[in-house]
Amino acid sequence: MAIGGDISGQRLAVGEGTAFEGVLLRNAGRKPAVLESVRIVGLTDGFEVLGVRTRPWPASPETYASDPQRFALTGAGPAVLDGSPVLPVSTAGSRPGHSENAVQLAIGARAVAPGVARARGVEIRYRVGHHRYRRSTDASMYLCAPPERFTTERSCPGDAEDRFASVFVDYPASR
Repeated sequence: MAIGGDISGQRLAVGEGTAFEGVLLRNAGRKPAVLESVRIVGLTDGFEVLGVRTRPWPASPETYASDPQRFALTGAGPAVLDGSPVLPVSTAGSRPGHSENAVQLAIGARAVAPGVARARGVEIRYRVGHHRYRRSTDASMYLCAPPERFTTERSCPGDAEDRFASVFVDYPASR
């Protein structure tokens, strides 16, 4: 299992939802892997995780566009992952490092206070047969609110870059 992601940041209004879509899960094994949970780690004050969703990758242009409203939670407790939690085996003949037949994570989030809210990365737990595994990535996420306060790319995240907390949020996969 390979997990990859990029560092990304969003300038947005306090309370405005967004989706981070930079984490890809690719199964390089010979058997399908079952995604069991996703953990968003290193959360600081002001970073609210609205939900975690999955979708096949590569996705068609119609399914790729983000819709932050999809992540509005109803009721109490964490949301479960939607979509198929099965990571398919790579297509025969795929180029090494190519993301064909991967699963993309879309992490819904919003800033709940002015300033730079942060999450250090993502940890996934999965199983292949009866064996359980854990992988992580330092795909850092930054929310800079309000946008008027962060007028250039250099100002977001600014001095807050690489400063995280030890708080985490778990999302179990659908059963």
